[in-house]
Amino acid sequence: MKRMKALSVLGVFLMMVLGATGVSAYNAKFSFDMNTGLFYGKVYTTPAYKYTKDEDPFLQVDYIESSVRTKFMVVNSNGDARSSTLTTRSATSSLLNNLGMAQNHQYRMSIQTDDGSWYNRYNVRGAWNPDSY
Repeated sequence: MKRMKALSVLGVFLMMVLGATGVSAYNAKFSFDMNTGLFYGKVYTTPAYKYTKDEDPFLQVDYIESSVRTKFMVVNSNGDARSSTLTTRSATSSLLNNLGMAQNHQYRMSIQTDDGSWYNRYNVRGAWNPDSY
């Protein structure tokens, strides 16, 4: 009986710890390892198809060189924003808001620095997925 109670308490504790750390089960399957553009110019990942209708895009940032402030957003083939913007200086994972993404269309992740030296390019690594499954 004591053993069952101890396991029960341990289970509750693990659920609290994992919930508090923001562990996600989302699949970031399209990786990128690229340098940002000169003069704060945007760069884009290779296109990826959106397979679901209503799910939000998922972004996982693994590394930003020199911790420069970097903006991420999903764009369509015309460069129009199709998600909310995530601005960060460090590694993070986030769901972006879906702003009109359509099923079976191609999208790219737009990456742009807005501080640091305008004449430098900074390495950014991570992965993303237009669907949060």
